[in-house]
Amino acid sequence: MNQKYLPKITGLVHPEKIWRNIGAQPGDQLILTKAIGSGVLFNANLKNLVSKEALQDCLDSSIELNKAAAEVLANYEIHAATDITGFGFAGHCMEMVPGSDLTLNITLDDIPILSEAREMYERGVSTGVNKPNRSMVEKFWKFSEGSPPILQELMLDPQTNGGLLVAVPEDETAPILKDLHNVGVFRSACIGYVSNFNEAKLIFT
Repeated sequence: MNQKYLPKITGLVHPEKIWRNIGAQPGDQLILTKAIGSGVLFNANLKNLVSKEALQDCLDSSIELNKAAAEVLANYEIHAATDITGFGFAGHCMEMVPGSDLTLNITLDDIPILSEAREMYERGVSTGVNKPNRSMVEKFWKFSEGSPPILQELMLDPQTNGGLLVAVPEDETAPILKDLHNVGVFRSACIGYVSNFNEAKLIFT
């Protein structure tokens, strides 16, 4: 897993400008810059199950660089950051809570999901990585009673060039999202918050 994400690739990086995947603080808001679901869509496409429109949407998201998002975020106070790739959303969330003193509280309805990704899981399509990803996180997460199992699979879905997940001060959340949307990072959204540890490292509601 990546230990740090550099907002700009330059010859020298100031130590205070390095974004580490640890350092989130209680009260921080969590912002995700891209939709998830590319893993199952690419697998489903091999079975000719994905519409042309949904596949193109997935491809557009996968080839979109995180450069614009990183340049916006570089103007703000970022307490912790990671990129969402092969370990899935939940796996990379775990990078932000390596100890036992914090919980990431995540609202499932606020997570942007690529078109038809949920439908593919409902049709029985998955990826070869979902199972090992589950083994890494299932002891550390909790879902609200009645949450569809399909949503768990989406949290495990491996991403190709996924978005950034950042923990930011609450009062900076709105201006960050406004600036991200202004530069075309339209799917960026606030998807939860950080609290002191409560029952599990990851709580999905």
